[in-house]
Amino acid sequence: MEHEKSLLQLHRTQFTERLRLESRLQLVCKNLMLFMLMFVLYCATLYLYDPLSEISRIHKVLRHRYNLEAAESAGTPREIMGYLQYFIDASVELSSALVDANTLNSTDIARCFSDDVSDVCRSKYWYVPQVSTEQDYVNMSAILTDSISPKNSQPSTMDCSSKKPRPNCIDRNSSQFVDHSIPRKVFGLLPEDPIIMKNRLDYPFQSVVPLTPVVWQTLGKKVPCQGFGETYNSKILGAGKCSAASKCHPDEVTSFFSSNRNPFTSRLQTIFLTYDSPAFSCIDRTEQATEFRDKSWEPWATYEDMAQGKLLKSTLKHGKHLFYKFVTDVAYLQAPIPGDLCINNVSHGGCDSSENGVCVDPITLREHPLWSDSVLKSNYDDVCSLRKKWSDQYLAKQPDARSNTWFTVLTSSLTVAALVITPQPAGVSDVVTLVEANFEIDQYGSIQGKSKLTSTSETLSTFYIIASFCLVSCVLSLVDDLWWIYRHIVKSSAKMELNERGLLSNEAWVKRPEFQVFFSLLCTILVAGQVTALLVIDLSPPHEFRDLEAAFVANDPDVYFETFHTIRDYNATLSNLKHAGFFVVVTLFMRLCIFMSLHPRLGVLADTMIVVFDDTCHFLIYFLLISVLFAFLGSWAFAAQDSQFESIEQTFWTQFRMFTGVDIPLPRAVLNSQAAFAVYLVVYVLVVFITLLNFLLAIVVNGYTSVQAALETNLSEQNALYDFSDALVALLLRRKPSSLRMLAYLAAVEPSLANTSENSRPAITAEELYTRVEGVDGAKVFETLEAARSYVKYYAYKVRNAGVYSLLEDRSSCLMPPGRYWGDDVDGADTRFDDCSQRRGTSLADQQKHFTYGRTKHKKDPMHCKLHDLMSAVKDIHLKLEQAAASAEDPNQDGQASPTDLIANAAGNDAPVDEHVQNAGAPPSLQRTDDEQASCSTVTNSL
Repeated sequence: MEHEKSLLQLHRTQFTERLRLESRLQLVCKNLMLFMLMFVLYCATLYLYDPLSEISRIHKVLRHRYNLEAAESAGTPREIMGYLQYFIDASVELSSALVDANTLNSTDIARCFSDDVSDVCRSKYWYVPQVSTEQDYVNMSAILTDSISPKNSQPSTMDCSSKKPRPNCIDRNSSQFVDHSIPRKVFGLLPEDPIIMKNRLDYPFQSVVPLTPVVWQTLGKKVPCQGFGETYNSKILGAGKCSAASKCHPDEVTSFFSSNRNPFTSRLQTIFLTYDSPAFSCIDRTEQATEFRDKSWEPWATYEDMAQGKLLKSTLKHGKHLFYKFVTDVAYLQAPIPGDLCINNVSHGGCDSSENGVCVDPITLREHPLWSDSVLKSNYDDVCSLRKKWSDQYLAKQPDARSNTWFTVLTSSLTVAALVITPQPAGVSDVVTLVEANFEIDQYGSIQGKSKLTSTSETLSTFYIIASFCLVSCVLSLVDDLWWIYRHIVKSSAKMELNERGLLSNEAWVKRPEFQVFFSLLCTILVAGQVTALLVIDLSPPHEFRDLEAAFVANDPDVYFETFHTIRDYNATLSNLKHAGFFVVVTLFMRLCIFMSLHPRLGVLADTMIVVFDDTCHFLIYFLLISVLFAFLGSWAFAAQDSQFESIEQTFWTQFRMFTGVDIPLPRAVLNSQAAFAVYLVVYVLVVFITLLNFLLAIVVNGYTSVQAALETNLSEQNALYDFSDALVALLLRRKPSSLRMLAYLAAVEPSLANTSENSRPAITAEELYTRVEGVDGAKVFETLEAARSYVKYYAYKVRNAGVYSLLEDRSSCLMPPGRYWGDDVDGADTRFDDCSQRRGTSLADQQKHFTYGRTKHKKDPMHCKLHDLMSAVKDIHLKLEQAAASAEDPNQDGQASPTDLIANAAGNDAPVDEHVQNAGAPPSLQRTDDEQASCSTVTNSL
């Protein structure tokens, strides 16, 4: 009803809060939609770059198959060498082919195809056809004599007569290479006639190891010892300072007494001894060696190889000098202990040590005939050569019964790695995984084992499509942010009113639109940079699959190792990029939380953090001071007793676990009844775990309670989805006037109400909005009163909480009389609103052409218009009498009535004029009582 609509008034505080909420949502609504689009596309881009779930399952299988937990727990050289053998065996199990043929630079032919040899060419899935009746029979005798048959394919790329002959080509014109007595092809000596391995077992796994495992290490430098170490080595032991050909210094040898007197001389003997080399060495691990002599065993090693070692040059990778070797067995990283092997020193016939000759270890004798036994004249299985016996005896030893020649005291780090490929059909990404076990040795010899699995995959076209859409969304978001900054910050200083943002400037900094947009701009830049980096890295070299294929073509260990590290570096780059992406996602999550803080019900987390920020900072200062003190005390007092306190950093971590209740350590110090640790533990638990932890919980709980209390008093909001959708509709329909314009008006009049309590602030009427709200150009926002009333009615019934319309003013003490509005006395009598005259001067068509927030029905001259006419007449009489009284010098002395009495007489009532005028024409339900009049008198007097 028209009469009902004209009496509706808005609660000033709740209406202001509602406008503040709508303004915030409308200002960032478009930005929020673009952000959510960008966020979703960015997460999809990251997820599609690699098949994460598949990689996770692959890593789980490989971690179990390689038993990487054992690598992490290895702490002695014996345990490390044992694990290296396990790692190699696991790689052989996953080798679907003879990987030694692909990887190793050279392999003993006879040993490779011998059933008795297990250190090389191990493949249980294939076998070599050695039955002479088979068509693809491998003639090992012909291979060992380096002979081919006239039946072999020709021409061949191995022919010396080819256009580009190889250095080891075969001359078919020479009877040395062509044996006419061989009736069939000899397989294995020509690429056109290779050895065709036959399937023994089907390969049962999905993942494949295409290369032999590689081991690399870094070495420190041997330096002279200082202090007591040098004294003990050189003066007490005399190690390395004496030889048989010279006289030794009597004070630089060690000695001991014999247990019994000599039976021949009855003298108690003193035995003196020393050592031919230093008993121990001091290593500076901050320096890196660039040369290394490898004394490891090989079947065809020379005496010089075993005694002096092969000289290896380091390969520089990322500032580290690496020495590497592809190995098929841990035996190739060790050597026989001198004196442990016994080989007959005769050069003819059998290997039995009972035959003529002396059984000695070849390593101890340079002239041993083993070192000249370099050519096998027949099948390796049929002839018991000295080399075969030497190899068999050595390989029969357990790894801990051999000498470690690769992993030595000089080793600073040792890494064993295997390349695992998981091939897939079309449409599914192939995955390349690098399995690594690393052992770091610090300056004091402590060994720490680590394991790492890194994978990369073939990029599918879906990734490029989603990444392109993500970049487009970044561009849209970037343009929107920059346009907002230009309109509301750059342009506002010159062409727009700074008050446009109104009360939003009083919000917490995380809710201010300026911060919102600048944070969104930062997020957009980070996302665009991350996606661009992914595309650049993926499209630019290296290309791991192509590089791996090129390495197989080259078939060179150096190329294989380079490819290994190329893939490793590529995986490391992707890993670093993934870490950067992690922090980008965290930043986006923070941005999303700030977006959610725009609505009171969704902003509980952000609001609580804002409330508790100051108290939390002071708590952290106190907590850190106590933690630092306890960390120093724990590390200083208990580092020697327990590794959980071995350093201040480790003690910090132990204390953090105690603080969170994860674990309370009970080291040997407690078991040994050490009182100091008991005191330390009790004091820490009482002060930190019990007291400070509850302080932190109390701070958060109190902050949350205050936020919830404030939320209960805020009756201007509704369901978050409703409010967000309402803001989106208002933005799309471009409703007029905007919430921001109305909020600007309320911000402008806020200083006038600064001293007025919340319970006595006058209501907002349609007359006030129609008369006082102006646009940027100075024109009225509402062209008709009817439009203002429709606006008021729309908001009066917009928000409903617990069955009550929260924005509708129902407090009689703050309701304005009909026809009056807050500020009309300031505006002047000529601007006071006359409802009826305005209605009579405005046609129905003119009223309907303006924006209307609700349907209205128009009636002519309702009863309340007549009351307004009477009130206006009384006001006019009041003003005229006041002017007349002001012109008189002293009206009371002349016996004339005072202006107040004149007004009362003109009104026909003895009541005071102010109270009568304010109640004149008002319906009985809206007339103020004496108490209500007194409650709002301060506002009227101020006007």
